[in-house]
Amino acid sequence: MNTLVLWDVDYTLVNAGGLGTRLYRAAFRALFGRDMAAVPPKAGRTERAIILDTIALAGVAEPHAYDIGAYGDAHEVRAELVPVARAAAAIAHGISYLGRSTVLVGDTPLDVAAALATGARAVGVATGSYSPTALAEAGAHAVLPDLKDPDRVRAAVLATSLVAAHPAAASSYKGSPGLGVMEGAGGHSQGDRNLVPGIMRRV
Repeated sequence: MNTLVLWDVDYTLVNAGGLGTRLYRAAFRALFGRDMAAVPPKAGRTERAIILDTIALAGVAEPHAYDIGAYGDAHEVRAELVPVARAAAAIAHGISYLGRSTVLVGDTPLDVAAALATGARAVGVATGSYSPTALAEAGAHAVLPDLKDPDRVRAAVLATSLVAAHPAAASSYKGSPGLGVMEGAGGHSQGDRNLVPGIMRRV
């Protein structure tokens, strides 16, 4: 008889010494600008369940929106992840996010290239190994030094002002944007009803 053995990881094979809780607290503070009032129960639960509870603590009204996105296992070409995310957003919201109604935020020229190849708006964030200049030269419509200032992030995403931009990309935009965040999760306030967060991530 063949036997399949399924191993739990946390505290069965690995004891991380509370690292997961510290990471959740740090991520929550970075995304929402305040400390978590409480840590959701984690023992024996899936990461998805924990994340949804964490989002609820922040008062985000549409946690299902975090299903919108695309991951590296969907396609080996980064630009091909954009239509996957658009399709998921269309199914969830009944709205088509074509052209620059999709906004792709990332820290590398490849992120920018994926946006440009699919007609999306590209917002570069110099939080990785590439400078603001490199991201602008790659063609980003706007470039941010980091994501610490929510007003600057919102302005870059909505194109209400271009924080820094490649000259050829400085064009106006009107419409309801879909906010796709590569390599991380995006948040929005309850007042930002026209922002649809999503995730695109390498694996």
